[in-house]
Amino acid sequence: MDWTRGQAIGHGSSATVSMAKANRSGQVFAVKSAELLKSESLQKEQSILSSLDCPQIVVYKGCDITDENGKLFYNLFLEYISGGTLIDAIREGGGSLDEAMIRLLCSDDFAWP
Repeated sequence: MDWTRGQAIGHGSSATVSMAKANRSGQVFAVKSAELLKSESLQKEQSILSSLDCPQIVVYKGCDITDENGKLFYNLFLEYISGGTLIDAIREGGGSLDEAMIRLLCSDDFAWP
């Protein structure tokens, strides 16, 4: 896929998550990237996500390897969901979520803001 990386929107222990845009369609998605030599856990994540089909799990859209400034990166393409992360919701809830909020967040009808 021909795509362009946008701003970083998150950092994990082994990867950075950025906004991205497909150059032909203009579709916005998230890309999780790690240096190729340090991407074992990201490749395992790709293997798991590519086998799942569940409306409550972020959709896997593909992967590739890019050369950026002389470094190789493994990139995992994911559905972009606005509104933050589950940890953001927990922080906003004072460090925990009550049962009603958990039920809402896990429902098929819930759409992140």
